[in-house]
Amino acid sequence: MKKRIISLVLVLCMVAAVLPIPAGAYVGDIPGVDYTRIEYNTILDQEVKFKIGSHEFTGKLSNGNRLEDEEVDGIIREFMTSYNISSEELQTLHAIEGKALKYDESREVPPRVLVELMLAACGVDNAEDLSKILSGDATFDLSTLTGESVLKKLKDMAIDKLIDFALGKVVGETYKELFGLVKNVGTVATREYMEYVASDENAQRSFAAALALEKFYSLCNARIKARERGLGQAQWRLTCNETVITTKTLFGSINVPQIWKLAVDLTQTTPDPIDPNGWGGIYTGVVQINVNHDMKPFDQQFMNSIALKSSSVFSALSAYFKFSDQYTTGSTMKRQLRNGNFSIQLGYGDAKNGQVEKEFSLAGFEDLSYIWISHPIYGGLEGPYWSNGHAHVSQGGVTVSGDCNITFWFHGEPTGGNEGLMIDMYNYTNTVIVSVNGPFISETIDNSGGGMVSSTVAVDNTVYEELKGGCTITISGVD
Repeated sequence: MKKRIISLVLVLCMVAAVLPIPAGAYVGDIPGVDYTRIEYNTILDQEVKFKIGSHEFTGKLSNGNRLEDEEVDGIIREFMTSYNISSEELQTLHAIEGKALKYDESREVPPRVLVELMLAACGVDNAEDLSKILSGDATFDLSTLTGESVLKKLKDMAIDKLIDFALGKVVGETYKELFGLVKNVGTVATREYMEYVASDENAQRSFAAALALEKFYSLCNARIKARERGLGQAQWRLTCNETVITTKTLFGSINVPQIWKLAVDLTQTTPDPIDPNGWGGIYTGVVQINVNHDMKPFDQQFMNSIALKSSSVFSALSAYFKFSDQYTTGSTMKRQLRNGNFSIQLGYGDAKNGQVEKEFSLAGFEDLSYIWISHPIYGGLEGPYWSNGHAHVSQGGVTVSGDCNITFWFHGEPTGGNEGLMIDMYNYTNTVIVSVNGPFISETIDNSGGGMVSSTVAVDNTVYEELKGGCTITISGVD
């Protein structure tokens, strides 16, 4: 039987292609599962738009005890594992179920065929033993089993045995424990249909597969419902967890990726008493906005676009010094706004033309800004005998060497209210060392030094300008 089942897997290619899946139905990741037969809480899973400046994020308004699609798949996988059911076996059952012959209500089944099938199903050789097994009544004479009342009684008593027998023919002992418990076939098929099933081998196999799948999906759905009940009373949630990447121009010329992430997890704490659908009311929870930047383009362009343009001193020095950026650690700039006790009222009465729009301010949010920018701009003297601030000349037994360079240190910090970025040149160091060594001379002159500058060289207050207008929530398609 196992070989016969496995050989039918190829039929799946034809059957799976025509399994009905309605528009909008969730299609999970488990092969062989017909998700149109999986039932779980989908009272509402409505798309919600959050807009911060020009950035739009997609979230959802859903019933709080609704399992995520991945959780539903997890429950199905647990069930399949516990009963050792593979995707291939499910696919085979669907293929067998799909090969059912059309039932012809006018078809008559010879009574003897039914009797013989009942005998085989119950594992006995004669009607006397069959009657004892089924009812314990007086012995029936096979020759008398033509009366409608007697035949009906036998069919009614043998129906469960027929089901077990058909299941055994199709799916073998592996499934008897799971699917052999199907007893109430009245909701699945009429007695007339069972007569048809009893008389046709293809119909038997198809009906057995249908019963097996019916049991599979009913038990899966029971587990899903149990998990939903474990989440507690139905409660509405407004959630979002999405990242949006845009481009931000810093200081008017440097384009960097700006990464926005919005995390919202709000639970309805006070329902709106006039909302017949239950989603209106007061929602409380956490709203968090993170804005980060990929500062690689900034670091690469910092010297030419900011440092060397920050003071006329560099214009004068550039005639004699060659400058290079000596930074070793990439810059970081990020900001986080968070409210762990956020509250907002979404009124059912505010809905207009199936849409609710609500704006909230970010004032009062915890505001954290972190900036790490450290760029040492090194200038080395260039000229005859000098290269990148170093010189070494030997002639006539006399050696002259020297170092002549200057380094300006820049760093960044947030502007007032964490709204932007400010670049300061805060100190400089210079090295001027000349050494002369020869037969009659050995002398070193060191005029190295440095000093504080504390000069703001560039300011950009537009870094987080999108946060100034707050956030707008739009819920469409609600009644």
